[in-house]
Amino acid sequence: MSTELQRPQPTLHAAGAPLGDGEESANDQQAYDAYRTLSVAAVATLILAVLGLLMLPVFVAFSPALIVPAVGTALGVFAVWNVYSRRDEFTGQRMATVGLCISAVVLLAGAVGNLWFNRVEVPAEYEGKQVWFWELQPEEPIDIGELARLRMYSTELPLPQRALELNGQEIFITGYVYPGQQRNSLKEFVLVPDMGQCCFGGQPKLTDMIEVKLADPLRADYDLRRRGIGGVLTVHHNMQSRKQLTGVVYELNADYISP
Repeated sequence: MSTELQRPQPTLHAAGAPLGDGEESANDQQAYDAYRTLSVAAVATLILAVLGLLMLPVFVAFSPALIVPAVGTALGVFAVWNVYSRRDEFTGQRMATVGLCISAVVLLAGAVGNLWFNRVEVPAEYEGKQVWFWELQPEEPIDIGELARLRMYSTELPLPQRALELNGQEIFITGYVYPGQQRNSLKEFVLVPDMGQCCFGGQPKLTDMIEVKLADPLRADYDLRRRGIGGVLTVHHNMQSRKQLTGVVYELNADYISP
């Protein structure tokens, strides 16, 4: 008794003709792709990348905003890894890769641009005299609101030894112009250490403020640039009352301001 081997029947399309290998493979791929879902992380990565491109000028002027491309880059790394490791479940590998690359480039460009925008050169006469805001901070924060409420302006404050040593000395310090009622041709203004305090308002810490008084003919305008100020620092042992702010303890009579 002879056995006749049965050949597998080719897949037929609607007209009855067999599908070619290419068509069958394409159909299988389409069915496979239809089973998988688009990765939410990949979509979010691309959205953050586009947002980062649109916000690039903001990153150059405002360094805290670099959190957007930083998050986009981190999310992009996760999305690429997640889609690759679970490729049987998700699509969006190309989308995640493009978003990751854009966010990384925007992060780098924004950081470099911000460094350039905020560059401050120490003038020759102030070489070796640079001071940082953190050197002027006491071990325990001073409650400026409580002092003002009790009108304790004569109370001697626990200022750091470093600040007391700088009293009457020439220093060079960098910071941002705190916004007041007047914005242009400022002869006097308050210098604060970071953009968050100068741009979002509120009351900075007592030791995060330096009252700057510019010598004639120097003047300053309020903007988002970091400034370098040089002059003689006066350290008050008690809080000095001022019109626009609750009070200050540091005063700088300046004969130099960076352009």
